Amino acid sequence: MRNLQGFLTFISPSTWVGAATRNNGRSYFDNVASGEGFGNDTANLLSDLTIPLATNGIRNVASSVTRYS
Repeated sequence: MRNLQGFLTFISPSTWVGAATRNNGRSYFDNVASGEGFGNDTANLLSDLTIPLATNGIRNVASSVTRYS
């Protein structure tokens, strides 16, 4: 179960986006390796739910634009 939790943390969008936005004096790699994401459970959950929806929406708009070009 611990391996599964580590894998899910690694593929979570909040781990990568949160590490890029945190300003805690550590490097980007250190923030990703810690798996803390934004450092706030609520922010991590919200980003994990909204980032895939937002990227899917962007993909749909982009495909619509290229279809009519």
